[in-house]
Amino acid sequence: MYKTVAVSMILAVTMGSVHADEQRCGTVPEGHIGEIPEWPNTPVNFACERGISELTLCILNRQGIEWLPNAGADFVAIDDGDSIYALTRDTHPAHPMIVRRKVIEEDGQVSIRSTGCGYGDKAASDELMAQYKELDASIIDTASQDQSD
Repeated sequence: MYKTVAVSMILAVTMGSVHADEQRCGTVPEGHIGEIPEWPNTPVNFACERGISELTLCILNRQGIEWLPNAGADFVAIDDGDSIYALTRDTHPAHPMIVRRKVIEEDGQVSIRSTGCGYGDKAASDELMAQYKELDASIIDTASQDQSD
């Protein structure tokens, strides 16, 4: 229940950690023309060194993704069933950047992990991540207060 509340709160604001068992999404072959295939719905290997293009293709071409409304003018938000991704639009100072948010449970405690891959202005990327970390803490605090009521 507590985890469901946290996930619902992330979805409401539409704003993780890489697991060892995550599989690498496929890469688009060089010179590929035509339809880009959908990759299976296994967790994304969210490694920044993969680059903005490969990570974006991996997220956008997954089976069963849901485009989330109300992400704001500066973001595109996507839920893949495992994580929620916020991709900056070119109107955001941190663009290009992808933030991954994931609800996790460790040692009986539910938390939200936001990790980001910024490929643009470092100060703007750091500021955006600080905002996400603050929002994550606020969501968990609110969810824990709701549970104790």
